[in-house]
Amino acid sequence: MKTLFYPFLVLSLIFGGCGIQKSSSIKDGNLNERSVSDIKYQVLKSGDYRCDNGEYLDENGSFKFFRSDRAEDIKKFDKEYALYCEDKISFEGTVMISTMGVKSSGGYSYEIKQIRDKNESIEITLKTKSPEKGSIVTTALTNPYIIILFVGVYKNVMLIKE
Repeated sequence: MKTLFYPFLVLSLIFGGCGIQKSSSIKDGNLNERSVSDIKYQVLKSGDYRCDNGEYLDENGSFKFFRSDRAEDIKKFDKEYALYCEDKISFEGTVMISTMGVKSSGGYSYEIKQIRDKNESIEITLKTKSPEKGSIVTTALTNPYIIILFVGVYKNVMLIKE
């Protein structure tokens, strides 16, 4: 029995460990809305974006935000969102997308530390979480991201990374 287990384990790590990490997502009707300082927000998606989207080698990461009260932002958001997800969404408010850039393994993610209403803008502090030393992670290049919707809020977004 042991002789069958080890080859199966090795094959599982090779083929399962190098695949695309499925993103977490809000499903229809389950918006999981949160509120901080009277700012309602939803984490729409987070995870690693696909290797085949043409933007994967964004080495330094990026930060963008889009407002649904500006037609040009909606078009830009649709194009950007397609890099991360196969579905399409419509939104009311402001959406921000932050990526970490290329990482050498899995296990990286964002944690929302603080959101502040700064009158003319929203200030969000994200902490970059790294895999713990010695932890088992995907052995493939990854590009972690987070997409957050500020529900019904039409303001610019300022990002602070920890």
